[in-house]
Order: sequence, then C-alpha cells, then structure tokens
Amino acid sequence: HGRPQDQRCPYDPARRVRLWRGLLW
Repeated sequence: HGRPQDQRCPYDPARRVRLWRGLLW
C-alpha cells in the first residue's frame, strides 16, 4: 500500500469498490 500511482490518484472509485467488495464479501 505505498505505490506512486496511489498518490497520483488517491481517489479511485474502482479500487475503493474492489477493497469494499473484498471486505464486505
């Protein structure tokens, strides 16, 4: 959890949904 891409785009809906899905499902 320390990639340069994350800093470039901290607000990623696709990635957030993936994390949410992984946590919820």
